[in-house]
Amino acid sequence: MTRDDLIGAIRRANANGEWAALVSSISESDDPERFTVIFGHAVEEQAIGVAVYDAARLLHEANPSCPIPCELAVESMLPNWDVSIQEVPWYLKRQFGADGVKEAVKNVRKHVSSDGERSTLDSILYWVGVD
Repeated sequence: MTRDDLIGAIRRANANGEWAALVSSISESDDPERFTVIFGHAVEEQAIGVAVYDAARLLHEANPSCPIPCELAVESMLPNWDVSIQEVPWYLKRQFGADGVKEAVKNVRKHVSSDGERSTLDSILYWVGVD
């Protein structure tokens, strides 16, 4: 699955009322490559990304197995993730638990240097209900 394949599948599912079928097909697959495409798109900048929110929603609802450590997932969110898209932190919470996300954020925070990155980490904690 490529990014364009994902966007096409999301568009078709939305247009044809087949969202549940798309969620089901993702839920039933533990394909790490598919995860990489969906997660990568879900944390893409919305200004340039198409269907970013829908990719995050798909990630959360389908809840595919996360083949990467939580810390790496959190780091991947720092550059472009839109903090209003709570489905990505909710997904991480389902995969790693609130304590796992909190620990990952704590570890990532040791290596961030900008106020924007620190703010993003705070938003992740907010969305998973960890303070």
